[in-house]
Amino acid sequence: MSSTSAPHLPASPSVDPPVTTPAPEHTAAGSVAPPVTTGPAWSAPTPPSPPPARKHLGYKAGDARLRRRLLALIIDSIVCIPLIVPSLLVMNLLGSTGPGVGFLYLAACLLYFFLLELRAGQTVGKRLAGLRVVRVDGRPVDVMGIGARNGLRLIDGIPGLPLVGALSMALTGERRRRIGDLAAGTIVVEADQNEFVRGPWSPLIVIYPLVWVAMAIGGGLLAESAKEPYLAKIDAICRARVEAQNRGDRSLEYVLALSHEETRLIETLRYPPNLVSTREEVLALKYRVDGVADGIARDMRASADPQHTWQKEQPQLVAVATQTNARFEAMGLHYCAQ
Repeated sequence: MSSTSAPHLPASPSVDPPVTTPAPEHTAAGSVAPPVTTGPAWSAPTPPSPPPARKHLGYKAGDARLRRRLLALIIDSIVCIPLIVPSLLVMNLLGSTGPGVGFLYLAACLLYFFLLELRAGQTVGKRLAGLRVVRVDGRPVDVMGIGARNGLRLIDGIPGLPLVGALSMALTGERRRRIGDLAAGTIVVEADQNEFVRGPWSPLIVIYPLVWVAMAIGGGLLAESAKEPYLAKIDAICRARVEAQNRGDRSLEYVLALSHEETRLIETLRYPPNLVSTREEVLALKYRVDGVADGIARDMRASADPQHTWQKEQPQLVAVATQTNARFEAMGLHYCAQ
């Protein structure tokens, strides 16, 4: 009996089963650990990078930047100096000198800072130093903020050394903000890295300047009227001499005649008993200047070269007049000091 053999079939290619990792031996009852297939390790998605810090929120004020702020202040102080001329002219027209001129000069300086910082966040000094005023929170710089920032310069220190402002900057860390900045929500930053955002127009743009000028003029007139009546009369006599001197020639003889008349009128003024020493000091100062001027005039008349004599002896008169005028100014006699 013949047997038939099964046909020979080619071996099928083998397929490796997926490799599984056995479940842990200790699993909770009734639970089946799913097989874990091998492959690339799982990793958490990368969180989005935080937005870059806003550059107008401050900067580390190192020595270099602090020097630039000081440089800007010096430049702006120099730019403000010519404003003394219109201040003097206005107060002279109103019949006030001394404190009035100073008050109006301060108002003019505040207007300079206010208008330029409101327009572009930069004064002349800040522009040259590469600095700019912006809001800390990035909002547009508004009129009230710039007005408050510059109005408080009177506390931070203008004119003169900004001692209070320097102390405030030292206490506010790396942002270096003075009191005006804290009140206005502003900060001084790098100009080339921070865009200036101007606020909308407001009537305060006109109101702030009017208020400052009115307060300056009113304060000057009030200080003038508060002067002791006797001293006010003396200064009125000196004012008449100054006006006559400006109208007439400037020769020594003419000026000397006016000065003698001024001294005579002061001598005839009635004075309160409590100001006897003040009267004596005023007359002593006048006698001293008149005496030196009289001596020079005599020497010029007796000299063969009056011009040479004048050039030789003029420094003595200038020195005496400078000392006398400084004392008159300290006494509040502003016209007598001219």
